Amino acid sequence: MAQVNYIKVGGYVYSENDCIGKGSFGKVYKGKSLATGALVAIKIIYVENAKQTTLIKMIKNEVDALKKVKHENIVEFFEFTVMNNHVYIITELCNQRDLKYYLAKYKLLGEKKVVELLKQIVSAFKEMCSKKVFHRDLKPANVLLHNGVCKIADFGFAKRLDFDVTDYKAQMVSVVGTPLYMAPQLLDKQNTLQNPIFGQLVSSLMKCYLERLHGSEMTQ
Repeated sequence: MAQVNYIKVGGYVYSENDCIGKGSFGKVYKGKSLATGALVAIKIIYVENAKQTTLIKMIKNEVDALKKVKHENIVEFFEFTVMNNHVYIITELCNQRDLKYYLAKYKLLGEKKVVELLKQIVSAFKEMCSKKVFHRDLKPANVLLHNGVCKIADFGFAKRLDFDVTDYKAQMVSVVGTPLYMAPQLLDKQNTLQNPIFGQLVSSLMKCYLERLHGSEMTQ
């Protein structure tokens, strides 16, 4: 049997053989806490130099947002470490992949199940609103599942909003996210949306809800 080489990151270890996902900026590995033995997810992002301002800002956004929000339907944050041009974000490990995979696997879901999942997402949004955190990229691929429970993840586009200020447009100078799941008002850069968080939530949830009733992804 081949020997497994573990890499230590703070109070955690992982093996390069245990990659469980990858994206545009890095990879995610299954790791373990040295103190408790509990399994965790370790996101590793390579930052070549300080000039990668966009990437650095996204990392800071994600860490700051995860530190602020604590809720059963939001991925739990454990630790943030920087070593040798690599950024490590350690969170709880979810064992059922993401909602995009789940919806593709089961195609049509009963209305009761759809409402159950949406209620969990709305509950997480209430927590984010209480902490003045706007996710800005809510979509099935960014909702993980753990033992049947939804966990919102990937806060790279997150932004803190002052809800006492009614001019949301002034606070949101850039429009980011996935167009298919964005509120139409944000895509059109209109200033008619009274609350951008509510707009994104309604737009994303309605699309997910209708897709499950029709059994296929909607493109319009």
